[in-house]
Amino acid sequence: MKIIVTSRHMDVSTALDERAQDIVTDMLEKYFGHGLSADVVFSKGAGGFHCMVTVHVHRNLELQASAEQGDAHTALDHAAEKLAKRLRRYKRKLNDHRGLAEQADVRAARAMIVEAPAEDADEDAASDAEDAGQFATIVAEKQTDIQKLTISQAVARLDLSGLNALLFESDGRVNLVYRRNDGNIGWIDPGQ
Repeated sequence: MKIIVTSRHMDVSTALDERAQDIVTDMLEKYFGHGLSADVVFSKGAGGFHCMVTVHVHRNLELQASAEQGDAHTALDHAAEKLAKRLRRYKRKLNDHRGLAEQADVRAARAMIVEAPAEDADEDAASDAEDAGQFATIVAEKQTDIQKLTISQAVARLDLSGLNALLFESDGRVNLVYRRNDGNIGWIDPGQ
């Protein structure tokens, strides 16, 4: 596993670097046996030392925790405690859902968004589109994996990953859960 320790506006001592690598390695081995990568970033601000730990547990999940304390070692300890709590919750949810990681059936999907009429459309359609507020062609294409999850599993993934939205497959249909502006979780089900 690759662990990168960096700093902003300060120098990281060899002892702090080694301690950060040991803490992250021990934490991941305790809960998952391995991880893909981790980043530990130290910075110094007005309130003291800030430590942010980001762990890429597997291909579809990245967890992050941060803390600000009077010294860098204490900030690392507090951030590691927060991250350990998130890892423990995630592992418990995996176990509660009968091996989510093992039974997740992943399929590839292409998403394409087009928000304007084609260029070869007649002039009346183009002027109607301008009146409706569509001025430019926007095309976004991205390759992504859509996993088979239940609604509760998707909400758990959304909470743990810190993402704003998550596409998933349930009952043969593609669904979306997203974080609303009021802090609640929204669910879009395409229906039958």
